[in-house]
Amino acid sequence: MKKTLITAALGLALPTVAIAADPDKQQPVLFGYMQIAGSQQFGTGGPEGIVFSGNRIRLGVKGQAVRGVDYFFHYKWDRLWQSSILNSTYNNGQGFALPGANAGVQDAYLDIHLHPYLSAQAGKFRIPLGLERVQYSGAGLPFIQRSMTQSLGGNRSIGVMLHSPGAYAGKAYYAVGIFDNHSVDAGSAFNSYNVALPVGAGQTQVGGIMSNGSGRYLFSAMLGYRPSPMFNVALSGARADAAQLYTLNGVRIPAAKEITAWTIGVNGNIHGLKYMAEYAAVNSYAGIQGLGASDWYVAGLANLHEMHLTPDWLDLEPAIRFEQFQVGSNASLAAVTKAARVTSMAGLVNGATLNNLTLGVNYYLNPKNPNAAKVQLNYVIPSRSSAWRAAGRNIGPGNGYVYNTMVVQFQTAF
Repeated sequence: MKKTLITAALGLALPTVAIAADPDKQQPVLFGYMQIAGSQQFGTGGPEGIVFSGNRIRLGVKGQAVRGVDYFFHYKWDRLWQSSILNSTYNNGQGFALPGANAGVQDAYLDIHLHPYLSAQAGKFRIPLGLERVQYSGAGLPFIQRSMTQSLGGNRSIGVMLHSPGAYAGKAYYAVGIFDNHSVDAGSAFNSYNVALPVGAGQTQVGGIMSNGSGRYLFSAMLGYRPSPMFNVALSGARADAAQLYTLNGVRIPAAKEITAWTIGVNGNIHGLKYMAEYAAVNSYAGIQGLGASDWYVAGLANLHEMHLTPDWLDLEPAIRFEQFQVGSNASLAAVTKAARVTSMAGLVNGATLNNLTLGVNYYLNPKNPNAAKVQLNYVIPSRSSAWRAAGRNIGPGNGYVYNTMVVQFQTAF
């Protein structure tokens, strides 16, 4: 079944916020971006047409509270195309409702600079796992959709982290953190049915403070080296306890007791020739004991303006990415799903592979501030295991549903 999707994004600018003069404070900076999308699928055999949506809508403020203490707050209004009312009433005949609007605090943390080589961060922020996930913001992605490695890495959680000053900006950088043993946000290896809850016995809540933890945690670390803009390499890993069980049609599914993930990635910019490559793996995909999964991608971009081949007003950047997502075999899960009379997982538990080839071009309206206003065009060509991509197969990887897809995105940011 062939599909085509068209997407667009747009952003507005606001002035910085003024505060009382204080030599130990810096003026807060307001930032954000807005992406408004339009999508259409072809070859579905049913009704087709363009649907408009809000892909990512973000607003935040950052600054220095006192000398040596920074703060960062980031709010999101995603999936503007879908209201919660429509989400609760609409059903497409396949037994599930469409995902609804997603609003909430994306990041909220403080960063204390303890030493020229040591900073401490506390709050909600990105787990240090995965080069693309950690080092590329939504506004700065070279492709409209992230790769499928996001399903095997980390998203955001609440915890504390020690890291090199400037986070991931130095030549040699590191980060090591401890978090509640799950990812607060979905779309990662640590947000599934089986990840243990962070609360413990005798739990009570006073305001926003909970009284007792479970004694289980998520540990994550990243080590990287960037000698110049031409080369950057990052190795990262994470582990979380996951000691819960769940049932499927009355049959117990083998839940993972722990989830371990790791990634290695490289990127760089050689006089306008940009590259990215990453490998990610997890030992218990979707929190299912022994169900391993992996993903790898390679990508290349050629910025014609940086290569002095086009004038300022024609800052074009052709792009290409190939990636492959694989899930291994799991005999015990196969037996359980057979007993539960579940057929949608059959291909997964016996091993399956997804391939995506993305062809694209980026156009930057201002080469001096490329993410402030840009247009992106992507076309995704799939191969192998197309059944994974069917709506409702939520065990499939994030962004695996995008296939035979044309995407156009307009973005402005401030």
